[in-house]
Amino acid sequence: VYKAKYGKFPMAETSSIGLTHDLGKGIMLQYFPERFEAITRFQAENPGKTFHETEIEIGYNWFKHEEVGAFFLNMWNLPDLLVNTALYHHEPERASQSLRPILEVLAFTNELVTRIELMEPEGVFDKSWVQEGFVSDNALLDLVADIKKDMNDQYPVQV
Repeated sequence: VYKAKYGKFPMAETSSIGLTHDLGKGIMLQYFPERFEAITRFQAENPGKTFHETEIEIGYNWFKHEEVGAFFLNMWNLPDLLVNTALYHHEPERASQSLRPILEVLAFTNELVTRIELMEPEGVFDKSWVQEGFVSDNALLDLVADIKKDMNDQYPVQV
């Protein structure tokens, strides 16, 4: 996605951001299990809600998984890139100008995969959340098809 949008590959240092951006969820599961369970229970009762949307809706907007992850990455003296990735992966516009392109792509990709996961098996993909001009409609639909195929290949639906 980054190359398609910006015409080049991202810097090599960004290769691990996909692994660390949601670290806060794992920390919440381990150390704040009641909170994590409340979020996932609400999600189960309200299909179509993302983890992030649910955190805000049920009142955990003061210390969401982004802040939890960023706090620990910072405490562990990991690079600022990783700290900022965790902190701003849902709000790339809040990041520094230099990090914004990679965070915009991460936010887009994160949201894309989440929306695909929430789709009904034969559902129509809702692209209303995609920022105008971020990617072409054809490129977006190709990405959705590729990701759905890869997800199905990796995790086939059991009948």
